[in-house]
Amino acid sequence: MHSSADQTTSQAPLDSAIAAEFFSRSALYAAINLAHTLKLKVVAEGVETEAQHYFLNTVHQCDQFQGYLFSRPLPLEAFEQLRTEVAAKQRKAQGVNSAI
Repeated sequence: MHSSADQTTSQAPLDSAIAAEFFSRSALYAAINLAHTLKLKVVAEGVETEAQHYFLNTVHQCDQFQGYLFSRPLPLEAFEQLRTEVAAKQRKAQGVNSAI
């Protein structure tokens, strides 16, 4: 049987984690809203999971994303090749002639 002191002690780290998460998300939301209000584009850096991408894309409506979800760090030449390939795929998906 647990005493109420045990329950309070074991609950405290969870409460701290929840509070930290709340304030972290609140700060993120405020920063993104400020940038959008100032007509700035918002780039979310460090996106590593689909859940993060979904949250930042749908909830906070960031304009661009970068991070390991999309690619590991690349040398300039490899990045330019990747960018060319992605642009070609996007044009093809939109039905635009790739010769444009």
